Amino acid sequence: MLTFNGTAGQLASVQVSNSTFSCDNAQVSIQSPDGATLGSTPACGTSFLLNPVTLPVTGNYTVVVAPLNGATGTASILLSLFQEQTGTITPGTALPLTLNTPGQAEMLTFNGTAGQLASVQVSNSTFSCDNAQISIQSPDGATLGSRPACGTSFLLNPVTLPVTGNYTVVVAPSNGATGTANLTLSLTTVPIITSGTATDVTITTTGQVAQFVFSGIQGQTADLR
Repeated sequence: MLTFNGTAGQLASVQVSNSTFSCDNAQVSIQSPDGATLGSTPACGTSFLLNPVTLPVTGNYTVVVAPLNGATGTASILLSLFQEQTGTITPGTALPLTLNTPGQAEMLTFNGTAGQLASVQVSNSTFSCDNAQISIQSPDGATLGSRPACGTSFLLNPVTLPVTGNYTVVVAPSNGATGTANLTLSLTTVPIITSGTATDVTITTTGQVAQFVFSGIQGQTADLR
């Protein structure tokens, strides 16, 4: 049982490495000052993460490694205390990010207008498919689109913003992963096309899709030339 001093509102995670325990013979947990368990995980694999928990009060907390069924073993434990990284992202401007604390996520807000298309180009990423997700969340917290961080450069495909308000780009590593990347947000507006009038199409932004809206009447025939 290992104790540490924590502050209300902090996030706490535990990275375990070089473990000789197994899933069915040990649990790792964080307990609050009153003894309540805030989070726990079985000791699966040689390296794993006890996901971040929010500390409810300021006081002395305990990390507990509890073998089961008479098991014995060894492991290295890294405690991290942190806050989520937050900020804003400006459309069209590459933003570098660094996540170097196991369990920490990056949350970047932007203002969007209902009907706009939003996409995120990621470049120079050191994350991998199985250890990070990137997503766009609406003002109510719903996920509009997400994808794993596969490759050094990839695109989170355009999503349509349902309402006007503050949206969030979230980069969420998993399994204790850390890394760096550059993010570029693109916001585009869907234009109106008029029957009988030629319209030029120009694609200047990575991930941009040319979409047009028009007014139609049931039974009409529509074609493109």
